[in-house]
Amino acid sequence: MNAFHHESISYICRKDKEYVSIANPCLSTLLTGTPQQVRTLIKYAESGLFSRFLFYYLNAKTEWHNVFSSTGNIALDDHFRVLGEEFYSFYQLLQPIGPIRIEMTPSQQNKFNNYFSTVQTSQMNTHGEYIIASVRRLGLSAFRIILILSALRILETGEIPTKLTCTDEDFTTALTICNTLMVHTGKIFSTLPQVEETQSGHLSSSRQQLFLISLPEDTTFTRQNYLQIAETLGIPVPSADRYI
Repeated sequence: MNAFHHESISYICRKDKEYVSIANPCLSTLLTGTPQQVRTLIKYAESGLFSRFLFYYLNAKTEWHNVFSSTGNIALDDHFRVLGEEFYSFYQLLQPIGPIRIEMTPSQQNKFNNYFSTVQTSQMNTHGEYIIASVRRLGLSAFRIILILSALRILETGEIPTKLTCTDEDFTTALTICNTLMVHTGKIFSTLPQVEETQSGHLSSSRQQLFLISLPEDTTFTRQNYLQIAETLGIPVPSADRYI
């Protein structure tokens, strides 16, 4: 988890008792799988591991794909290999150069703060307080996206300055990407169980499970009935509606 913030990591290997220290870890992880596999990797919604991933949920297509069709276009492997070589050359070009400072304008900074403040309130009202960590780390990811988009502008200008200012176009693109990622994060978050810690330090049943087993045994009840139960359990109205 330290690698997400590029914090130093040190550990001792159990087998050979070898001490390993990484001052500036640079780690990227790309995983694909099913929703069930996410639950296997990340046990609970409030896990710190969850907030360190960006999620994109794809609905499966039900139609059969013609396996014999051919558009004559370049194969995807070849396409991404060409892109990889292009950006690797760009990476090598930047390596001998000192740090490049990338800044946002005061207007962009205000929009950035207002955007994530609004998103945090909205997501907390919908999913509860455990989603806050994901919103805040998405803010960090948004800034990294801004850095990447701004740096790629060097390919257009051919100039390598010591300081760059983020364009409004790149800033808007980054927040648009975050809009989509937040929706998909909420989708995955709602599928994970939530656990809470009691005063004794033990994990208790999730709020959702406790809420559901507190509902009347009769199969019919009103919204007023379940909101009264939610209030006694300290569950916000949006969360109670979502659980139902």
